[in-house]
Amino acid sequence: MNFQALLLQVSIAGTYFFITTGITRKVRGIETFLKALPQSRWVRILCGTTSLLAGIATTAGMFVPFIDFFASCIAVIAAVLIFISFNKSQPLWSRLMPIILILLSIIVAMIQPLGLKVLALPKASELPYQPL
Repeated sequence: MNFQALLLQVSIAGTYFFITTGITRKVRGIETFLKALPQSRWVRILCGTTSLLAGIATTAGMFVPFIDFFASCIAVIAAVLIFISFNKSQPLWSRLMPIILILLSIIVAMIQPLGLKVLALPKASELPYQPL
């Protein structure tokens, strides 16, 4: 396992769990982040669910490198949903966190592309068979 990939995965998973906690519970110290999110209950549920899924998938990817690429795809989708759902009235720097998460997830997908490599392998039925 690549140490840089593991470090990035820990930071991505921790951030997504932090986002999920901030969306579902009232946590002191992140009022600025919570103000940037919309007050609509369904959008908050959607953002919280995708963030939780991204955090769980990234955590699983730390132990099973095959999952890393797919976890990064889920993390990018979750970050895009969070970025889209941010209130436009908030300053631009408040939307910086989802952009950083997207970039980190893409870097992890490039460092650990094992899942993508396995998908690119030919099917066993297409390989020539020559018994000895």
